[in-house]
Amino acid sequence: MFEVAGIDGAGPWRIYRSIALPLSRPAIGATGIFLFVICWNDLLYPLMLITREDKKTLPLTLIDFRGEYLTEYSMIFTAILVASLPMVIMYIAFQRSFIAGLTQGAVKG
Repeated sequence: MFEVAGIDGAGPWRIYRSIALPLSRPAIGATGIFLFVICWNDLLYPLMLITREDKKTLPLTLIDFRGEYLTEYSMIFTAILVASLPMVIMYIAFQRSFIAGLTQGAVKG
């Protein structure tokens, strides 16, 4: 496809925009979902770098529900449910891209 487009007179930018980018869209979507989940659940860097209470991320706030003598499990489970909703909504919205990106290159056999 790239050679045919080059023979037809398409430049490198046109080949990238018209052929390469549409072919890689499912893989880019799946990678975007994976990166979103990784960033959403990141605990280590915020734990080391954030010191102010008003700048805490969601995983850091979930740690606050655990006490020294008492752990409020109902609060933890509710917060985890609320924290996972954006990831579930994003997966449902981009489900077609996610599945196509995972199965891209799979061969029937």
